[in-house]
Amino acid sequence: MRRRYVALVIVALVAGTLVLFMPPDDSQYRDAFDLKAVYDEGIVRVTFVDKTGMADSAVLEVLGMRESFQREFDGSFQTNVEYGPPPSLGWKVSPVTVAVDHPELGRVGVKTEVRGPGDPEPTLVFGPL
Repeated sequence: MRRRYVALVIVALVAGTLVLFMPPDDSQYRDAFDLKAVYDEGIVRVTFVDKTGMADSAVLEVLGMRESFQREFDGSFQTNVEYGPPPSLGWKVSPVTVAVDHPELGRVGVKTEVRGPGDPEPTLVFGPL
């Protein structure tokens, strides 16, 4: 009886650990949205694509600047943000986020990092808001 209890506890712990460390299934968001932020000569060009064409609104925010940049759009957009010189601590301190209101997916957050031209694209992070 004690061995069975210990075995059940071990199985529960392993299963819980797997759930915590497995990446979430964000395929529905990946299929719906794309976000890019490319730095070139003091400007960050941000491109957001709603592949479904159904987003009610998309709020862009660029953090890590002296004053955070924020602007609302009706859906897909491309805009230039005057940034100045790259941050001395790297682009991880300046995330670019879009909060999307979507009739089927709900309120979704999309996050990326700025990259230089020719640099590899960073991983997009998605999640419900």
